[in-house]
Amino acid sequence: MENKKRVNGSRKGSAFEREICKKLSLWFSHGNREDLFHRTAGSGARSTVRAKKGKATANSAGDIGYLDAIGKPLIEAITFELKCGYNHADTTALIDTLPQRKKPQLLEFVWQAVISSQNAKSRYWAVIHKRNGKQTLIHFPLSMWMKIQEHYNETTDTVMAEHYTFVQVTYLPSQGGGVKCVVSTPLTKFLEVVPPEVFCQKSAH
Repeated sequence: MENKKRVNGSRKGSAFEREICKKLSLWFSHGNREDLFHRTAGSGARSTVRAKKGKATANSAGDIGYLDAIGKPLIEAITFELKCGYNHADTTALIDTLPQRKKPQLLEFVWQAVISSQNAKSRYWAVIHKRNGKQTLIHFPLSMWMKIQEHYNETTDTVMAEHYTFVQVTYLPSQGGGVKCVVSTPLTKFLEVVPPEVFCQKSAH
């Protein structure tokens, strides 16, 4: 029974990863392509192993890589970690977990993404997570949110801030560094509001 659950969970996770790759492809190509991105081999495991040996592995960090060079700017800008299930990984736990308790599961996902991003030398990281029976959320650093705001300021448009929830991360692991605030929002809203051109700029720091 336990093995069957593991297999079903793996299939569910793979289907989720394919779904996200398709959504990101359609978004980044303005609806013209659904095949720009793909699941990385072993969900980035090869890149992680090589990184421990001081070796870089192009287009292999995190859970998403690009199939077509059109998608390269996004993967160079953001390293994605995808999670499906994990119903205890909620944003509230980031701010109300007591110090003596175990670190919130979502925070563990965030730091996994941070490390993958560092290995890939990408500018940002993002965790895309769907709990059972809930909306798919995307979590990303405040620096990425500021870049989005900067883009809108330059184009004289406005971002509807009410669609975003700011979550202060208060429990940083010992290997930490740099994460002070995580921005969380439904993925559908992110894809609706944020133009992909934000991540096509070389200076997107």
